[in-house]
Amino acid sequence: GTERISPEMLNGYPPEYALIRTSPKFPIDKLELELFKNNIYQLMGHNNILVGNIEKDYPHAEAIVMLLLIKL
Repeated sequence: GTERISPEMLNGYPPEYALIRTSPKFPIDKLELELFKNNIYQLMGHNNILVGNIEKDYPHAEAIVMLLLIKL
């Protein structure tokens, strides 16, 4: 079954997550990554967003970004 997650259970955790998948063959420039994070922060209106990066051997140079937004 499924369990409902209450806002109290998420206390202390950011309500939004950004997951960035990249290939080690095509690394993201650190400045470019910081600018991207700042764009996400501006879009969401705050900087309490957990950003993670997964490196996996992908055949393409594009980064794949997934935003997870939790409405409480």
